[in-house]
Amino acid sequence: MMLDFFECEGHGLNRGQLNIEEYVATASFIELFCTENAELCRRYYSDIVKYQKTDKKNFGTVTVAVAYEAPGETLHVEVIHAQNLPAMDLNESSDPYFTLEVRPAVGDAKPVQKKTEVQKKTLSPLFDEKFFFPLPASEQSKLGTVLVLTCYDWDRLTANDLIGESYVPVHDITTISTSAGFNSSSTNVTVPIMRPTGPCGEAYGVLENRRAQDKNAASLITEREKFFATVKADTKLGTS
Repeated sequence: MMLDFFECEGHGLNRGQLNIEEYVATASFIELFCTENAELCRRYYSDIVKYQKTDKKNFGTVTVAVAYEAPGETLHVEVIHAQNLPAMDLNESSDPYFTLEVRPAVGDAKPVQKKTEVQKKTLSPLFDEKFFFPLPASEQSKLGTVLVLTCYDWDRLTANDLIGESYVPVHDITTISTSAGFNSSSTNVTVPIMRPTGPCGEAYGVLENRRAQDKNAASLITEREKFFATVKADTKLGTS
């Protein structure tokens, strides 16, 4: 379709004259603006997963086990442990915990957030906590559906400190037939904890332009702006 546009029925550029890089960039730009918001949200999370693979400056790692129980349409998650977390407290330690969400949200529903217990005075906490998320098979199989883990340092008297975030794609994880088939030793994955200060990928900009017209776009952009602002304002740690 794009080639036909540029050729303009023999009155435009022929295929040999097209600058391939410019053509690909233009085609990608037009495709994004023709994409529905739900798919754009998944594109954005796919972009984050790609960035996570190349990010060289991380703030520790988290190891989780994930599997999808197809008959019950349930995502099984076990937060196993984290390692090499930064010290956030004056005692050169931290009191870490994680929140967990599956994104993007399905339809108009708000993401279900779950939370681990706080592990006191440690930079390599052991959790071994299991969680379950209802997730339709039609959403689990889509590229861009992710498990988001956000790490915080618990404080008794002040606001909890943000440490960073991690993403686990769930479209290609192990599928199990019953909950008894969930084996953390064979389904675990270790991902870095990041502190990005701004968006990555082209989908974010399109969603930003649509935030006034779409609740899901507005929710994603608002959440991301809050995260980026928190990272930039934090004087304890650096950024990714």
